[in-house]
Amino acid sequence: MREAAPSAAIHTVFEVAEDGLVRAIETLSEEVGLSDGLETVQEGDRLFEGSPLASRIGHYASRARTLGQPLRFDRHHWSPKGLFHFEIGVWPKAEGGFSVAVSPLAGAETQLRRAALHRDIVEHANDAIMVCEGEPIDSPGPRILFVNPAFERLTGYSASEVVGCSPRLLQGPRTARAALDRVRTALREQRGVGVELLNYRKDGGVYWAELRLEPVRDEAGWLTHWIGVQRDVTARREGERWLQLLISGLDQVQKCLLLTEGEVGGEGPRIAFANATAAQVLGASEAELVGRSLATLWAPGSEAEAATLAEAMRGGAVADGAIRCRRGATGTFWLNWHLGLPIRSEAGGPPHFLLIAHDSTQERQTAAERLRTARSETLAALARGVVHNFNNKLAGVIGALSLARLKVAEGDLSMLEPLIRQADESAGEAAAVATQLQVFARGESVGRTVVPLAPLLREVVAFSLQGSSIVAEFHLDPAAPAVLAEPTSLQQCLAALAVNARQALPGPGRLIVRLEGTELAAGEAPGLAAGPYARISLQDNGTTRPHAELERLLELELPAVPDSREFGLAAASAFAREHRGSLVAQPLPERGTVFTLLLPAAPTPASAPPTPLVGGRGRILVLDDEAGLRQNFIRLAAEAGYEATAVASPGELLGLYEESLRADRRFEAVVVDLTSPGGEGGLGVLRRLLELDPQARVIVSSGYAEPPEATGAVAFLRKPYRVEDLAQVLARALQADSPSAHAVV
Repeated sequence: MREAAPSAAIHTVFEVAEDGLVRAIETLSEEVGLSDGLETVQEGDRLFEGSPLASRIGHYASRARTLGQPLRFDRHHWSPKGLFHFEIGVWPKAEGGFSVAVSPLAGAETQLRRAALHRDIVEHANDAIMVCEGEPIDSPGPRILFVNPAFERLTGYSASEVVGCSPRLLQGPRTARAALDRVRTALREQRGVGVELLNYRKDGGVYWAELRLEPVRDEAGWLTHWIGVQRDVTARREGERWLQLLISGLDQVQKCLLLTEGEVGGEGPRIAFANATAAQVLGASEAELVGRSLATLWAPGSEAEAATLAEAMRGGAVADGAIRCRRGATGTFWLNWHLGLPIRSEAGGPPHFLLIAHDSTQERQTAAERLRTARSETLAALARGVVHNFNNKLAGVIGALSLARLKVAEGDLSMLEPLIRQADESAGEAAAVATQLQVFARGESVGRTVVPLAPLLREVVAFSLQGSSIVAEFHLDPAAPAVLAEPTSLQQCLAALAVNARQALPGPGRLIVRLEGTELAAGEAPGLAAGPYARISLQDNGTTRPHAELERLLELELPAVPDSREFGLAAASAFAREHRGSLVAQPLPERGTVFTLLLPAAPTPASAPPTPLVGGRGRILVLDDEAGLRQNFIRLAAEAGYEATAVASPGELLGLYEESLRADRRFEAVVVDLTSPGGEGGLGVLRRLLELDPQARVIVSSGYAEPPEATGAVAFLRKPYRVEDLAQVLARALQADSPSAHAVV
């Protein structure tokens, strides 16, 4: 067993058995007392347990026995008297057991060991360290006295190559002059300095160094050395450079780029980055935008759009949408946004989101113009057909009346009744067609009604294909159910599908139109309830579009549609959804497309009895600028039991009514044509009548499809009308409980 003397004067020796039991304690010096728990150890105690120091001594004893040689370690103890340094040595004995010696370290020995520790630290440091002489400051400047291995690895120079040289050998043409001037100033002022320099390696390569230079002084305060510590920050600087280049590039992107951070809930995530375009569009600087919640950008009333964006963020999928944003104090604009996939950081936490957006206000205005243009094209096709149909009905009226006049002149009255009935029926049909044309032109609505589909399909398809070389082939089941729909919208939907077929067939072609009833089971058609439906299909043999493109067209949101053809299909699809139905498109294998429209069947209406003629009594005053209509009104009113007085001008009407009030013979009702001549029109006359007599019962009459709102009239008489229509309107008007309420009935 090899033994060795301690490296310092021994203070105390513990003789210890193999199991750590203290057999004897011998104190060799009284200069420094034991501490750190050793001062309480007595014979019979166990030295290898009871404290961290005891455990360490036990570990070293075990290793010393295994290695067969003594082991030592330094121990530092802090006490109220100061810091004390000890060396503890463990010697395994041949006969068994150990000697444990505790030796205090003197000041010189402590300094040596501390210097050795410092050398180890410097040698193993990851940062490049160099020690330079304190002077001279002027050229060539302080020379290098020492460099550590990290310096050699970073610069490629060995210690022997740089010791005695100036640190300037690390500089080159791209080293910033301003940074070097800062170092030179610090050297002259003998103070520390920190800079970032572009330095050069031995092989000519460059690296960015974060340099910290500190002065070292002796006991007299004289500057003796400079210690320089370099850290390679090339990766960070390159990252910052690329980041700046990226930001500069993003600022040139002509779209708003917003990067968010934070939780989606509440007011939503905050803005972490905004490019120059976003700042310009949103009317705030980039610094003002960063840190703001996304919710502060949205205009009032945009809750639904904001909820859509928040839901897309929570779902973590790519999404698109639009939302209204604030502009200035009161202005707003539309922002179309695209949401990318969530960006997650390695540190965890809420994901970031990148919003790519642009001001779509002008686009939406342009889209609205396209919508109006496309709608006009569809309505023009319908209007041409309606006019054609109107002329056909009018031809029936004129033909029947001319034949009736001829028979009366001949004295043959046998055909008079059927001819008049034919004229009456054709006139009624012509009036319905005129109302239809008017609804198209004005975009009015007459509400949802029960609409038989077979005759409507024939008419609309015929209207839409007029002037083309397309042959329509109809397979219409007469037992197919009617639907509950707004007639004008339904006609436009069907016309859009027919016009689409016409556009797909620039030359001769065929359009197969089918109508049938069907019963859908639960879950048979996605999104549709079970029950009876009308199935309409239009199959053309024109240009075929891919199925994905057809699906996209039918899912487009109005009014932001690219062109008129796409508008028509998108509008037809929107109509189907609004009426709890569906529109699907399927390309055919070789050529052509079939569009299938499913609409819920209307409830079967109860058969209505014939409308009886309702008679009445009273004096009626009527204003109309057409002599024929005035005479016709007097005759029809007399047939219904009323005495009518007809005038041609507002002045006459107001004069007669005022005269009737003075004579206490008020007219029971006044019928005013809304298109009466004069600057004020029929509504102006109505207001003057009510000023003259708030109890006046005023009926407005017009050829328009819908009555005007808030007129103060008690009833509306739509032109043209039969005697039964006039009698019913007059009866309702005269039976109104409170004429002063002036609600249209």
